[in-house]
Amino acid sequence: MRHSTVRVSGTEGLTSKEMSIERLMRKFETFCNRPFKTFCKQEQGTISVEAVLWLPLYLVFFAMIVDVSNMMHSRSVAMRIIEDANRHAVTGYLTNQEEVFSQIAVNMQSVSDSPSVDVTWTDDDIATVVSYPASDAQIIGLISMFTNIDLTVTSYNRFEI
Repeated sequence: MRHSTVRVSGTEGLTSKEMSIERLMRKFETFCNRPFKTFCKQEQGTISVEAVLWLPLYLVFFAMIVDVSNMMHSRSVAMRIIEDANRHAVTGYLTNQEEVFSQIAVNMQSVSDSPSVDVTWTDDDIATVVSYPASDAQIIGLISMFTNIDLTVTSYNRFEI
């Protein structure tokens, strides 16, 4: 009867129980190292890392877009209010400077809490200048350079002859 012996390097002189433990330890080591090696070689998660790195910049950029867009919208609303008041003055619906001033001041409350209104009424024309803080038009207010400026809207109309 022939006996076959299994020779594994470094296992000479081990009993069969010790050899089975040795094989089990190698399989366990291979089992533990395989996921780590696979994880190091894979590139599927790299976009997640880049997204996390860029996300704060995107959020600041989005906040700036929202604030600037709302400032431009409030400017166009203020321009409409001023042009309507000047048009009413030119067509005779409003008869003096105080009526124009009060109409603009009341309607500008939807845009700003503290607008500065200046109406200049002459025999030939009417000029209106409205200023208000840009911080009244900001929604998020993340960018501090916009909070210290005033938005100014001007309209000039000539009276009809």
